[in-house]
Amino acid sequence: MGILSRIRAALHPSPPGEEGFTAVQPIPAADNRFGVDIWDCRAFTHNMVSTTASPEIARRYVELRSSQGNEYQGQTPTNAHVVTCNLTYAFSQRPSDGPLFKSEQMEDKWDIYLFDDELYFARSWTGELTFKARVRYEPGALYITALAAEENHDPAFALRVVDYLVKTHVLRHEAPHPLPSTLPPTPRDVAVFSFSLFGRRCSFGTYADTISMQSSASP
Repeated sequence: MGILSRIRAALHPSPPGEEGFTAVQPIPAADNRFGVDIWDCRAFTHNMVSTTASPEIARRYVELRSSQGNEYQGQTPTNAHVVTCNLTYAFSQRPSDGPLFKSEQMEDKWDIYLFDDELYFARSWTGELTFKARVRYEPGALYITALAAEENHDPAFALRVVDYLVKTHVLRHEAPHPLPSTLPPTPRDVAVFSFSLFGRRCSFGTYADTISMQSSASP
């Protein structure tokens, strides 16, 4: 079962304590700087604390903090499907191979590595390789030309996830994170899904097309 399927499976009927989600609210396009309808998730995602009852997961997370990502070189997500694409980003120069983003605490959900013009996106708790993107560099620009996504990922949504992670985790820009069209537009569902997939780094979720949106440098 892919990571998105596991997150969706966790979104069962609401437990007591719905008041904790009341600050997660929609903001119409006319009232925010992104120009699309968004959900403000900050009250939840910026304050939620991640814990695990599994000693094995806790051990694995700590172990992965010292990884330089070499174990992913040449690997592909499980039963991956590959889609061609043309995602473009302003980029000053090619970084060195190795980690581009490392989780600093359990509320950070991703580790991202670069090797041989391939970007590897792994879950920080388990080390599960979820996406691999083929990149090309030209003066002042980075292009993603193909994406291999873990099984059970909708290709269009997988592209939106990778696009968001590049904008925010690699380039350190601010951008809305994508929400799947099948996710119910309720404060609880949006908050839990957003934190489960993106952790404390996400702030504003949207069902709109995020790939065509320009990101902005974080303050």
